[in-house]
Amino acid sequence: MLTAPDRQAGPYAAWLTLKDAAHYTGASMDTLRRRISDGQLRAYRVGRSHMVRLKTSDLDALMKPIPTVRRQAVGL
Repeated sequence: MLTAPDRQAGPYAAWLTLKDAAHYTGASMDTLRRRISDGQLRAYRVGRSHMVRLKTSDLDALMKPIPTVRRQAVGL
């Protein structure tokens, strides 16, 4: 995974292409398209073009922590 570009290169780096977003998250472009189409991920069109951009903050919000189970020490 890449580091968040919006923290390093100024305000415009927060906008990623679909390909860059896939690289950023480690997910495929098809997975991101499915998340966009089912409403889980917000995407933005540039004007009337077909160019799609995603915010790194929206990609970060899509990530959920995996709960872990703490095993308690068993007294012998």
